[in-house]
Amino acid sequence: MVFVSQLELRLDQSRAPNRFLKGLVARGANHLVRPVCAALLAAASCLVAATASAQGTITWNLSNSFGATTLQGEGDLYFADLVAKRSNGRMKIVVHTGGSLGYKSQDHFDLVTDNVVEVANTPGNFLGGVDQLLLLSSLPFVARTTDDARRLLALSASEYDKIFRKGKQQLLYVSPWPASGIWARKPLGTAADLKSLKVRTFDPVGSSVFTATGAAPVQVAWGDVMPLLATNALDAVLTSADGGVSVKMWEYAPYFNDINYAVPLNFVHVNSASFEKLPADLKEIVKQAAKEAQERNWSNIQSRVGENFAALAKEKGQVIKGSDSLMAVLQNASGPIIADWEKKTGGRGKAILDQFRAGK
Repeated sequence: MVFVSQLELRLDQSRAPNRFLKGLVARGANHLVRPVCAALLAAASCLVAATASAQGTITWNLSNSFGATTLQGEGDLYFADLVAKRSNGRMKIVVHTGGSLGYKSQDHFDLVTDNVVEVANTPGNFLGGVDQLLLLSSLPFVARTTDDARRLLALSASEYDKIFRKGKQQLLYVSPWPASGIWARKPLGTAADLKSLKVRTFDPVGSSVFTATGAAPVQVAWGDVMPLLATNALDAVLTSADGGVSVKMWEYAPYFNDINYAVPLNFVHVNSASFEKLPADLKEIVKQAAKEAQERNWSNIQSRVGENFAALAKEKGQVIKGSDSLMAVLQNASGPIIADWEKKTGGRGKAILDQFRAGK
């Protein structure tokens, strides 16, 4: 039976079977599946508890939709390695990259609130449904450099903390992506090139911007991007060079149109109850490892851009600098949409952007 074999594979791989089965129980396809899942969940929970007790190891699972070779994936693995080494094996964080737990980024906030997974790495642009303020870093043409993104984070960090605490979570660290551009099947040089362009966007703000330019945006999860490109359901993808290189996007869209659209942030967040259960020394180890993982990612971003562009060139792809006419049409479309976003945040967004624009 395929369903059972898939469960066995999860159990064999020791990928948090109790958490995985909880998800299956909640999403059980029919009345026959649910009792089977529930029984397996009980058995798996006992097995995991016994194993943890025998080994004396605290295990957390971290869900990340992006690949292990992305800046985000590498940062999470670095964080987990620091915790394992400094705790002398008393604590283990299992990093599940590439969406291997079966969860998408838009599921992460609720999953961590419910402690289905203890930790998740989630792009802010997927969290607008939780709070519009979490879309701040992905606003078009606001923070276009790493320094801009750092400054914007410093101004908004306290608000981010409040949002995650309200969701029974704590924010461990925040990491940037290299600046977003447009991977496309052809160079994009003028406003005319955007007309009817089927472009993947990563949040409602981006969809609104590209709609205003005459494009045909499609907001889809990262895991769905490559299949849609392969079947010509997409012409272009708004994402970083890092994200595109990690999935060999040049195979379908060999032109990276470098427009510095935004420097989006990912949030690594943990269930508050799971964190508070830790002994005091392990809490400090986790916090220090998180601090170092965050700094690692920020420090590596510039060299990462160079590596990504070199990888693209090796595969006969091209980096195309955004033309003045292309930038003008995108920036003009962005203004009213950002103003609308400011209203949706109840004044918080405008207050932060006012400070940012004033150079504070």
